[in-house]
Amino acid sequence: MYTATVRKKTPWALLLAGMLALALVVAGCTMSPGGPPTPSPTTTTPVPAETPVQVPWTGLPLYNESDNGRTITVSPGERIAIALGENPTTGYSWNATFNAGLLNTAEGYTRNPETAGLAGAGGTRYWVVEMPEPGTGQFSAVYMRPWEGVTPSDQTLTIIAGEVQTPPGKKLVTYTEADNGTTVKEIQGSMFAVSLAENPTTGYSWNATISPGLELVNETYEEDAHASGMVGVGGTHWWILRALTPGTQEFSAAYIRPWEGVLPGDQTYHLKIDVSAS
Repeated sequence: MYTATVRKKTPWALLLAGMLALALVVAGCTMSPGGPPTPSPTTTTPVPAETPVQVPWTGLPLYNESDNGRTITVSPGERIAIALGENPTTGYSWNATFNAGLLNTAEGYTRNPETAGLAGAGGTRYWVVEMPEPGTGQFSAVYMRPWEGVTPSDQTLTIIAGEVQTPPGKKLVTYTEADNGTTVKEIQGSMFAVSLAENPTTGYSWNATISPGLELVNETYEEDAHASGMVGVGGTHWWILRALTPGTQEFSAAYIRPWEGVLPGDQTYHLKIDVSAS
C-alpha cells in the first residue's frame, strides 16, 4: 500500500512567500497600464545668449578702404583705428608708414569670424594710431608682396589726420591768384595757406614746389558746390604751409597736364615769402 507523506510548511517558508507576494503587488502599482513606466520629466538647461564679437577697434572711430585719400579731423591725444582687408595666404600684406605727427599705439591681424577655420580665408589688418600734438599726421599703406617691392598695380591707401592750428584770435592768412609774383612777410613758425582755382576734369592741375625752408602741412582739393549730376565742375586746390627757416622762401606752381610737362603757354604762380625770426 502507498502511503503519501505530507510535509508541513515551516513558518520561515510562509514568511518568504508573503514577502514575494507583497513585492509583486507594489510593482504592479507602479507600472503604467499597457506599456513601460512613464519617464520622469527632465530639466532643460537654458542656452546662454551669444556674446558679441569684440574686435581691437571696438569703440574707436574706424576708417577703411573707403576713406582712401581723405583728410580727417582728430583732437590731440584722440585715438583712431584703421582696418584694411588682408589675405596673407596670397602673399600680399599691408606695409604701412607713419609720419612724425602720428603715433602707432597698436597693430595686429585678426581673422574674420564668419570664415574662421577655412583654408585660404582672409582677415583684417588694423592699426590704432594717435596724434599726440596739434598738427598734421599722415598714414600711408601699400598692399604688396614684400619680396617684389612696390609695383604700379599695387593698391595704396593714404589718410591724413589733423587739424590746422592757428594762434588764438588770428586767422590763417591765405594767398590767392591776386598775390602772384609778390613778396609777402611771415614769422618763423607761423602757418599760411595758398589757394588756387583748379579744374581736374580738363586734365590740368597745379603742380607745386616749395623751398626747403617751408613745410607742407596739408594739401587738399575742394570741389565747388554744384547741383547733383552736374559734370565738369571745378574747385580749389589748397596748400597749408609752415614757415620754418628765416630768410627768403619760395612757393611756385605750374598749371599743367602732368603727362605733357611744363609748356611755354602754361599758367604759372610764384610767391616769395620773407620769413623773419620774430
